[in-house]
Amino acid sequence: MGDSELEELTKKTEGRLGPRMADGVPRSAPGRDVAVVHEDAQVRALSNPERVKILAELVDRPATAKQLAEWLGATRGRVHYHVKELEKAGLVEIVARLENRGAVEKYYRAVARNFYVGRGIGEYGELDGDVRKTVASSVLSWRRERVLEVDQNEIARRIVEDCLATASGDVVVIECGFVHRQIVEPLTKAIQGVGGRPLVAYRPSENEDLLLKWKHDIASLIVVEEPLDYPLGDGSGVLPEDPGEYGEFLRRLVASGGRFLYAGIAGRSLEKPANRKLIESGKRFVYLGYPTPERARVMGLDFRDLHDACWTALDVDYGLLARRCESMKRALESATDARVTSPSGSDLTFSIEGREVYVDDGVISDWEVAHGRGWGQLPAGKVMIAPRPRTAEGIVVSEVTDYFGVRIEGLEIEFE
Repeated sequence: MGDSELEELTKKTEGRLGPRMADGVPRSAPGRDVAVVHEDAQVRALSNPERVKILAELVDRPATAKQLAEWLGATRGRVHYHVKELEKAGLVEIVARLENRGAVEKYYRAVARNFYVGRGIGEYGELDGDVRKTVASSVLSWRRERVLEVDQNEIARRIVEDCLATASGDVVVIECGFVHRQIVEPLTKAIQGVGGRPLVAYRPSENEDLLLKWKHDIASLIVVEEPLDYPLGDGSGVLPEDPGEYGEFLRRLVASGGRFLYAGIAGRSLEKPANRKLIESGKRFVYLGYPTPERARVMGLDFRDLHDACWTALDVDYGLLARRCESMKRALESATDARVTSPSGSDLTFSIEGREVYVDDGVISDWEVAHGRGWGQLPAGKVMIAPRPRTAEGIVVSEVTDYFGVRIEGLEIEFE
């Protein structure tokens, strides 16, 4: 499928109407980005060009059969028949029922933002899942470039040059999984662009000894990680059945050194002994968060929303971000008390007098490297400070949070 065809199919995902139609019907965007049509009934339903036109209209906005007939210049009866066939095939659904002069009007909506016909015929006929993933990846790539106007090559350049200060001859290791390959190519090109030498490690857990052996030849590492891959229990990533093991895990983190606690909780990274040794030896580390459907599920977000937020947050001017973080740092250093409130009901006060302020602005400075803090997490822009012990009073309310990958809703913690 060419770029022009993909653009034509995808542009309707950006509906041009407000949250509600003029008659009060909710716009109700389709729940899925991509639907790959492969069942016989679905293929038959789309074999009629009139139904394809109807489906295209219902991707853009909800409508009744009467409205569709007016827009397409067809008879209401004929359009109603085609809509019902699309509904039986699972391609459209009813999103609203409104009473009008004693009659109930049904508003239909496409079930996805994009539809593709794809089914294997022959020896490899059971590749529907792979087709779906490939198409979804293509749609997201187009969305990043055309809708968000995010350039992955420029993001990679900033990470390599601004965050890691990569110089000619530097060896930069990229630890990742195969699912992260879309960002690996831009990072590789960016490293080569400044005369560096990229080394891609697709199975990082098996390369720790090798990295330590050659640590003197490595300048920095970029770890592309799924934020849910926490190093729990035996390191397998499987959540322990006994809740008491969580406490033991936290105690091990604290024992490993307080300066690593924050990053250890945020991801799998600094809790690993090999990574700590590399940082202590003066290597720069960047942990690049990568949006995934599983992470979106735990956070209670639509994956497309998480995808958009992540890539937009990566597309920043790191110099400007560093200045803003520094301004926030000065404000916290001059304060003695803090108060945290939220619309969900949080209201917490505590003392921060004399506490050290940590800044994670994405740019790893020479000072941070020299003091064993040569790591950063992207997207960046965090200014962190801990309360003085036994000074917190109030309540914290969290509508949705996750604890090492376990989704928790309605969490309330009261401090006295």
